[in-house]
Amino acid sequence: MQDQGRKAPSDRGYRRGQRTYVILGGLLVILPELLVVLLGSADPILSTLSAVLTSTALLSLYSLFYFRTERKYRGVSATLTDYFRSGLSLYMISNILIFFTLGMIYLLPRFGLATIIYVDAVFAPLYLVLARFPIGLRVGGRAEPLTDTKILSATKEMAQRMDVDNVELYTVDWRRFRTANAFQVGPRRFSIYVSNYLLDNLSSEEVNAVLAHELAHARKRHVMKSMALIFFPTIVEMDVLVLGYVITQTNLVLGSIVFAAGFAAIFLEPRLAFRFQRRFELEADVIAVRTMGDGRPLIGALEKLSALNIVPNNKRSLTHPSVAERIRRIEQLSAGDLANVK
Repeated sequence: MQDQGRKAPSDRGYRRGQRTYVILGGLLVILPELLVVLLGSADPILSTLSAVLTSTALLSLYSLFYFRTERKYRGVSATLTDYFRSGLSLYMISNILIFFTLGMIYLLPRFGLATIIYVDAVFAPLYLVLARFPIGLRVGGRAEPLTDTKILSATKEMAQRMDVDNVELYTVDWRRFRTANAFQVGPRRFSIYVSNYLLDNLSSEEVNAVLAHELAHARKRHVMKSMALIFFPTIVEMDVLVLGYVITQTNLVLGSIVFAAGFAAIFLEPRLAFRFQRRFELEADVIAVRTMGDGRPLIGALEKLSALNIVPNNKRSLTHPSVAERIRRIEQLSAGDLANVK
């Protein structure tokens, strides 16, 4: 029997809990780095220790609020340790940024702008590694190669239709999290991760529709474009932030302007990137429907995923349009009304 989850999309307590751990996740990435900027020149050891301890404390709070919210409102069987492990990728990014910023503060006065080129050349590949290999999934061995021959055969056929090569399928053990999800990673050699909770609750046609959507992401190189929109601008913004801080040592006004510009960009640039990511989702829906020749399986999958994950149909996320909007556009495609799909 399919598990449709606890349908409580309008529950304000659940929404408040979600907002809390999302905010904590954002602070986990940003706050420790700001501590290094503020304290780094005074005492490097103290600033590094303070930043790492802050990052660890925020990871613990993030995991705790995530766990308590999901256990209370969705009845998950996952433990606090499971949620702690799921946050390790954010923790890793946070600590990369800590040492990135610390290095910038102390190398820039000695080597000038050449330091930016050197440090960026070191840290940019680390972002690529994180994008290619979702390390948080690997902790505890939760990701394994998918072995279902029917799914593999259907995926291979759809990949050939889309002219997509080098696709690897993995299943993720998210039953205890009650999370039904799938995503694609890798800018060239493509990997698609599907949660076993999704496989448990969707029909074979709906699973194929989800995989067609992920293959469409691979075909259009959406991961590479997303990295270009988020990761590399983030490194540039960090360069500007630290550069502004160093300039303040000799020119307070100019340095403050540069610092403020970098700080503002950190918060404003992702809004533009997320807007493009929502467009990528709609583009992948279109390709998936055209590949399958029928929009009903994808509509069914979206409706079930919304119920399973307790996502309101009429609300968009940072990276995804609302389910209602996606279904409306798919229905237009299915009806052949392509001119009105913009």
